[in-house]
Amino acid sequence: MSVDSLLRMLPEHAARICTDITAFDEAMAVGETARFRDPARWEDLEVDPRWAVIGGNDHGDTWLLGADGGVWLFDSNHGLQSAHLFEALRIDITEWLVLAHALRTFERIAEPSDDDVMRLDMMLESISPGLGDRYPYPLPFA
Repeated sequence: MSVDSLLRMLPEHAARICTDITAFDEAMAVGETARFRDPARWEDLEVDPRWAVIGGNDHGDTWLLGADGGVWLFDSNHGLQSAHLFEALRIDITEWLVLAHALRTFERIAEPSDDDVMRLDMMLESISPGLGDRYPYPLPFA
């Protein structure tokens, strides 16, 4: 699928789905991607035009769609952007949105039981094996 067709899978309106994931709508993603591609923000001489911005968060980090169709994260603490600094989640855009909604559900549990912890682990494994280990932020109940 092309990046344009994948961006159509974003929500109709930008939304902060969970603490770590704000999903942009298509128009916002296109605008943020244009800003993201500014060569002054990159440490490399060439900017790879295959990256598209699909979201952000309160940490100032950037959720990206890569040329492989997968979701990646750029941690803003790195400073200038470079593809070697992007972290692969090894999930696609649909799985990223499912992840965000699942995390929101578990973030709302004030006093988690052992069963809640097990359900969260099972949910992450059902989205993508090993996702809990690859997720770059502390998980609910961690």
